[in-house]
Amino acid sequence: MVNHVKNVLQKLQDNKLFAKREKCAFDLPQLDYLGYRISTESIQMDPAKKLLLSLTVFCTIFSLCYGSCGRQLLHPKIVNGKKVMECTDFSDRSVHPVGSTWNSENCMQCSCGWKEMVCCSRYGGISVMQGCITKEDPETCTYKYYRIDDPSVPC
Repeated sequence: MVNHVKNVLQKLQDNKLFAKREKCAFDLPQLDYLGYRISTESIQMDPAKKLLLSLTVFCTIFSLCYGSCGRQLLHPKIVNGKKVMECTDFSDRSVHPVGSTWNSENCMQCSCGWKEMVCCSRYGGISVMQGCITKEDPETCTYKYYRIDDPSVPC
C-alpha cells in the first residue's frame, strides 16, 4: 500500500499537481465523501442524507395523495390587434380574465394570474371519520360523512 501511495503522489508531482496535506487521510476504517460513507465493506448514503431523502419522498407522496395542483404558463393572444391575457379552464375550456378565481366542473379551484393559471384539487385532507362512511359531494367539492349503521344520517 505504501508503494501505491508513493506512486500516486509521484504522478501528481510529475504533472505539477499537488494535494493539500489537511485533505489527505490514510488507513481510515470509513470515510464520508460527497454524501456517501465509504468503507472497505460498502458504500452507503450518509445516514443524515438518507433521512432527509426519506422525509422528502414521504412529503411528496403525502401531498400527492391529499391533493394536487396544475400550472399553466400564460401566453398573450392577439385579438383585433391588441394583446389579451386570459386563462382557459383545463376541463371545460371556459375563458376567464386575469385576476379571477373559479371552481371548475371537476372540483378544481383555479386562479388566473398575470403569468400563470393554477388549479388545485378541492378534495384533500382527512377523509376518514370513525364510525362513518365517506362520500364525495360533487356539488360542493367536499366530503360528507354518514353513519355506517344508517347511511341516511350524517355523522
